[in-house]
Amino acid sequence: MTGELLIAIDGGNSKTDARLVRSDGTVVAAGSGGGFRPQVHGVAAAVEVLAGLVAGWPLPVRGLAAFLAGADLPEEVLALQAAVEERGWAKEVHVANDTFALFHAGTASREGVAVVCGTGINCVGVAADGRTATFPALGALSGDWGGGGDVGRAALWWAVRAEDGRGPATLLRAAVIEHFGTATVQDVVLAVHRGELPELRLAQLAPAVFRACDAGDEVAALLVDVLADEIAAMALAASGRLRLADPDVVLGGAIPAAGNARLLERVGAPARGGVGGRRRAGRRCGQVCGRPVGELVSATSPRNTFSALPGRRLRISFLFRFIVFAFLPSLAPANQAAVRGSGFASRPASPVRCIPPLSPER
Repeated sequence: MTGELLIAIDGGNSKTDARLVRSDGTVVAAGSGGGFRPQVHGVAAAVEVLAGLVAGWPLPVRGLAAFLAGADLPEEVLALQAAVEERGWAKEVHVANDTFALFHAGTASREGVAVVCGTGINCVGVAADGRTATFPALGALSGDWGGGGDVGRAALWWAVRAEDGRGPATLLRAAVIEHFGTATVQDVVLAVHRGELPELRLAQLAPAVFRACDAGDEVAALLVDVLADEIAAMALAASGRLRLADPDVVLGGAIPAAGNARLLERVGAPARGGVGGRRRAGRRCGQVCGRPVGELVSATSPRNTFSALPGRRLRISFLFRFIVFAFLPSLAPANQAAVRGSGFASRPASPVRCIPPLSPER
């Protein structure tokens, strides 16, 4: 019966996942599609991505929870809520930013902080009394730096300077050429400038930055360090605004899911104002979605380090949890015992650093 069915949607910048589930969490149908980008393509076009995923499903269902990229400002959330409601896919509709999906996936608690770092970066803090701390997440315009897009652009910046002599030698020069199959780095720059290469594809350089960092490249290490500081700064800011004493901190998205040891260690290092607080060990769909930061730092295998946390592969495993929180609170799992570290919110914020390529430390 459609009255027992629920729809869960995770709309990210690069990919959108949807699940049709029963109230006991059983998956009835699933679909994946392109990125959800209302700020680029418009609300109507973005919602069409969702329409393609639910086409053929028995509708309307009891409830639909859509956690969407681009739902950053209050008016954006209202516009997307109205657009989804107009489709008549569900009797009840709940729309929020996709950072809330990560929060519900990574902790059984109703209090904590989640930082999504994929193509871009965003963060949400949630207090037990329902208060939230969010960010506009409009990129450089709103003070953001991080995610594959920024890392890729910075990698290209340094690669250009290595090629033309304005900057130090770096493995990123060869990495850019190899990835895009060009003769020079300048060829990549010109392809982007002419519109022959979408700038969004620069985000694909993030894994190359991690590899160069692991190989001892100082420029790549700088980028990784600044990225880690930005992740920590967002988490600390959200926690501080809500005055959370020792919250769960959940990291997700393709960047942390890559499992770079330097990145994860710096994010969790208390001495540098990192988020070395606690991480709640919760279970979703038989997989661990949250682990203590100390375990992340000490783990040696990338799989042990971060594939157990909700990146794109595991973020869709939140489907039953956020449906439960949105529509069936009586079924929400009881909070589990937390693994505590030193006080998260009491640590000083990360030191101010210039964001590459603007006068980085060398």
